[in-house]
Amino acid sequence: MNDTITTPAVPSHPGETLKATIENHGQSVASAARVLGLSRQFLHRVIAGKRSITVETAMRLDAANWGSAEFWMARQAGHDIARARAPSGGNAMIAAKGVPARSQ
Repeated sequence: MNDTITTPAVPSHPGETLKATIENHGQSVASAARVLGLSRQFLHRVIAGKRSITVETAMRLDAANWGSAEFWMARQAGHDIARARAPSGGNAMIAAKGVPARSQ
């Protein structure tokens, strides 16, 4: 019998999807930033996974027809929830605040 517990992989950061979307539209990060009305630095940070897709960013992507705001927010939420559930993620944060973690 195999008693190995596997932890589900954390979904990729939506910045990876955004990078592919920008490339599929034949844009550079700088030109995409102009199209979206965002700073190039902010867009680079999202693509690098250092910043989250915000509601405002999701709405801008939606307005540019680069995916619905709901799609982008679902990608971000899925990533955030999976990270929080990861062994080194949310349970440690919850325990540090004195909140009992829910049992699996």
